[in-house]
Amino acid sequence: MQVTGIEVEADLAFAGLVQFLWPVQDRIGALPGPQADALRAVLAQDDGRRGAPDRFLSGLAVLTLLAEVAEESPLLCLVDDAQWLDQASADALRFAARRLSAEGVAILFAAREEGFTATGLPETQLSRLSSADAALLLADRGLTPAVREQVIEESGGNPLALTEFSAAQRPYHSAAGPMPVADRVLATYRSRIAVLPDKTRLMMLTAAAEARGHLPTLLSAAETLGVGLEGRAGRAGRRHRCCRDVPASADQHHRVPGSAAGAAGPRTRGTGARGHRRRLPGPASRRRHDIPGRRGCRGDHSRG
Repeated sequence: MQVTGIEVEADLAFAGLVQFLWPVQDRIGALPGPQADALRAVLAQDDGRRGAPDRFLSGLAVLTLLAEVAEESPLLCLVDDAQWLDQASADALRFAARRLSAEGVAILFAAREEGFTATGLPETQLSRLSSADAALLLADRGLTPAVREQVIEESGGNPLALTEFSAAQRPYHSAAGPMPVADRVLATYRSRIAVLPDKTRLMMLTAAAEARGHLPTLLSAAETLGVGLEGRAGRAGRRHRCCRDVPASADQHHRVPGSAAGAAGPRTRGTGARGHRRRLPGPASRRRHDIPGRRGCRGDHSRG
């Protein structure tokens, strides 16, 4: 299970928890009544009859639900960009993480130093790669010594930048001069996408707009847009940064949300449209490439 904090949704209570719980919402009925009611309120499945979700019950319900899912097999929960989670979702996930013991569940939080408190959870600080470690990462990339040194110098120890710059055989530069590492990484993705056929780019934009990565919804929206796709039922692989940062024309941006929302049905339309807004290129998506300086927090043991 996974959830990614979205900066523009940080003020929307339980937005992160909705994303996290969506794949297992069919298991909520097995929870004790009050806990099931709390999560139904989180997912807006009760038509607002019970009022605002209870935060304590929501956290307890998440813990119970994770233990229920883990009875079938060990469960790893990934929480990326935790500093951008809304407070209610962060509280519920931390509540569960601090109380995990023998349930076969691990929750891994990835966050920047600011904006996320992991009280009671073990932490690992991630720093930039040293020049020696960067050289090891690039050892089998087939780079000339000069290009390798340039990539190491200009990546600033950022593992993603090292990988992308080495694939391009050079760091990306604009005509206006040197760019920040994060912007250069984003520019490499845009340059790759720019040469793709129009229908392929529209398909990628549609995938980015479908907030749940639900392939049947994506295929239906693609058919409406006339782009088509051969595939099998399952979850669409839209998590790569290329898919999040697809450049598109204003006309494409106008067409895609309605198609994705219409294919998703009335219950999920709000989620689909929100997914479109949050995955357009912008300052928030550019900052995601600044990997060093993040920390990982793991919850897989009892903390009371």
